[in-house]
Amino acid sequence: MGKKHNCPAKILTCNNVLMLPMLRQVFIGETQVELTRLDYDLLHFFINNQDCALSYEQVYRQVWCSEYDESANLVIKNAVTRLRKKIGDDKDIGLIDNVRGYGYICQDHVD
Repeated sequence: MGKKHNCPAKILTCNNVLMLPMLRQVFIGETQVELTRLDYDLLHFFINNQDCALSYEQVYRQVWCSEYDESANLVIKNAVTRLRKKIGDDKDIGLIDNVRGYGYICQDHVD
């Protein structure tokens, strides 16, 4: 018999985004959004560290699990742009903000 893994039933939220890490599912409001592994890992890192400014290096090392050099900044910027489009952040959510010259911050703007 296989060993049962106990995954914490943690739910992450920020603005109108709901993440169910145990199931690797993301919802915007009541609509489920299909994300690639990279998109999901990037969003999870941002939401799990919300209200903290994250440097490009921190993002790259955590999400890509690789050694960082400044050429990675463009890779990160392109991935964030794609993610923003998929979750509608390029329109009205305001979830992932740029920290000029440093990286990104994920903030809950819902009152």
